[in-house]
Amino acid sequence: MWHRRGGLVVTVDSLALRVEEQDWSVLTLEAFPSLSSREITRRSVYSLGSASRTDITMQSESIESDVGVVMISISAAEDKQARGWLVRLNLLPSQYCVSAVVDGQVVDVVHISPRMDDPPVGVFFPFGGGDTAPPKRAGYVAQIKVSPHNRDRLLLFKIEQLKGN
Repeated sequence: MWHRRGGLVVTVDSLALRVEEQDWSVLTLEAFPSLSSREITRRSVYSLGSASRTDITMQSESIESDVGVVMISISAAEDKQARGWLVRLNLLPSQYCVSAVVDGQVVDVVHISPRMDDPPVGVFFPFGGGDTAPPKRAGYVAQIKVSPHNRDRLLLFKIEQLKGN
């Protein structure tokens, strides 16, 4: 799959075929951080049926030769609607998320390993939602859950190179 390092895609885990029928109380952020250069990515999510907006900014940079930091800030929705987030950092094969902090509190990171097999052609879909494995030969997906709230959120991730890579 082609993607841009520094990319940020907002999705929803819903089987509904129409946007009006989707549950937007929890949204998924598929992030592809770039640690080779300082990168800033901005996205906005507009609430269904209104002009209310939530702004998302991802900043990533290398702080040492084998350590990087990813910061994601999520503004409160303008309509004060509480929203949760499932954040998935799609890392390079040589990277590992050693810690994550949400609003100053350390949180558990789930590392999802790449698939061991090549699925049949046309079966794998890259944005499968929570707990889905990345394709074979990809890096880990570091996944955290951010509980619903109606205030600004700040997420910090520390990324390190795996030893021997």
